[in-house]
Amino acid sequence: GLARLVAQAGLDAAAAAGVPAVLETTNPGNVAMYERLGWRITAELHDIVGLTVWILHYD
Repeated sequence: GLARLVAQAGLDAAAAAGVPAVLETTNPGNVAMYERLGWRITAELHDIVGLTVWILHYD
């Protein structure tokens, strides 16, 4: 859909510029969606109040 097209434009721009594509999410429902789109989890952080932050990279 539209979100995928917008995301792909950003990934293409990052690749052309030679910079890594990195994102953070605190929504566990987003993790599986990003993984289906080719992102991989590179870190899972937990803060003192129990919030989890996933760091993902696109290869």
